[in-house]
Formats: sequence, structure tokens, C-alpha cells
Amino acid sequence: MLGKFRNSVFITTKLNDFVKARNLLETHNIQYKYRTTDHSGKMLAPGRGTTRSISGTAGMNLESNLLYEIFVSKQDYEEASFYLKSIHQD
Repeated sequence: MLGKFRNSVFITTKLNDFVKARNLLETHNIQYKYRTTDHSGKMLAPGRGTTRSISGTAGMNLESNLLYEIFVSKQDYEEASFYLKSIHQD
């Protein structure tokens, strides 16, 4: 699936930081792939359903349910890490 993009270089739950990271990589011509994971859709137990199907989204921080992960090639990992350090994650 990810092919040569096997090194995870950036992980966040904040969409703004994810967009900044992608823009930085594109500015410096670093190829990347990304994956998003929705934690609210995970199964609680067989036959029980998901968190969202049982309790809805009331009280959930919807921003933190999505995890954004960016992958780069082994050759670009050091350079990408250098540029992405400028994004402050709280």
C-alpha cells in the first residue's frame, strides 16, 4: 500500500498541523503519502458495535478522533524531519 513510503515522519490529530506539514513537504519537493485513522469507528467488542454507534458523538472531541500520519521514503526522512520540526504540536 505505502510502497517506498514506509517511514512515519509526522503524526497529529490537528487538521491545521497536518495541512502545514503537507505544505512544507510540497514546498521542498519531498514526496509523501498519508493515512487517516478514525478512532470513533473502532469496534468495542464483537457484537457490541462502535463507540459512535453506541453513544453517538455527544461529548466527543471530534477533532481528536482523526489521526493524521505522514510517511516519506527512507532517503527523505532526515530532510523531512528537519522541516517538520518547525510545526509546534501542543
